[in-house]
Amino acid sequence: MKTIYCLLKEILFWALALVNEAPCRVCSRPLAFTASENFVHANRHICRDCLDYLCQPETGRLVLEPDSYKDSCTDSCTSSFAYIALAPYEDLSKDLIALVKQKAEHRLLCDLAFPLYCLLDKITSDGPATRGLTAPIRQSYLLIPIPMHKSKLQKQKQNHAKLIAGHLEHYARTQGVFKRKSLRLQLVEEVLVQIRETKPQKYLNKQERRLNVQNAFALGKDAAKIKDKDVILIDDVLTSGATMYEALKEIRKAQPRSILICTLARTIYANHAKESRRAET
Repeated sequence: MKTIYCLLKEILFWALALVNEAPCRVCSRPLAFTASENFVHANRHICRDCLDYLCQPETGRLVLEPDSYKDSCTDSCTSSFAYIALAPYEDLSKDLIALVKQKAEHRLLCDLAFPLYCLLDKITSDGPATRGLTAPIRQSYLLIPIPMHKSKLQKQKQNHAKLIAGHLEHYARTQGVFKRKSLRLQLVEEVLVQIRETKPQKYLNKQERRLNVQNAFALGKDAAKIKDKDVILIDDVLTSGATMYEALKEIRKAQPRSILICTLARTIYANHAKESRRAET
């Protein structure tokens, strides 16, 4: 029944897109359709050309420092985690995410999540070792959004990571009707909770960011659901990795089979760029 509802909702959006004269939020040109093999998505706020320009996937690995994971990690545990980002956090992606965060244009996440879903579908199906990314080849994942403290959620009204995860789940369910061996995604909300209010990370240096979010997360009531499962941690932007490090420390305690980090954008530092060029050569 839920699948039928998603299909009807998608068909309605397609129909509205045909008669909708609203321009692209970025370039002000008419909206278009985006086709990805067996799945067609009606762009609702960002045109196909702008999405194509935006999509410059960033992949790699986050490595936990020894003092960050020694308490929750055994000898058989790995200390590095694959991540994938739709684009570097600059230019167009930075402007769009600013609109989402500062202007509360949460509707943009709907279009941004679609190419992210297509990227996840490709990587988890093909499993390419691209610039250090070695994602496990599996067909079913549990989506875990990075949580927000309840006080911040009351001010912001929406958790962007949860919205992204919700759109990814929707696309996976709709795609499953057209493609038998499609990526299956399920949003699980109460796995991770933020137990301590933190300051905005934007104006803090790397050391201050680590201290700001230290021990800010804890496992929630649904943590047992991810044991021996493949999970994807969802957030909007990956910058220094401080928040993700703390989340990973707690998620590891629930003993998932694998963890993949997925974000809309990734801040590219000079040392990261050098490592990427070295890996390509």
